[in-house]
Amino acid sequence: MGGSEAISPAQRRRVLAVVRAFPGLTAAELLAATDSATVRSWLPQVLRNLRECAIVRVEEGRYWPT
Repeated sequence: MGGSEAISPAQRRRVLAVVRAFPGLTAAELLAATDSATVRSWLPQVLRNLRECAIVRVEEGRYWPT
């Protein structure tokens, strides 16, 4: 998978819901907080996409919804 076209709106919604439920966690902490193995498998890529699209912001390695 490469580029933002490979990330579905459903994946964005699921990962954004995790960030909103656990604001201020690092990527590793978000992975640990996620109970879905499916979400964990693509969470890093979707987090990167959400950051590039300014849907989440990163401060000192911690993710926050915008």
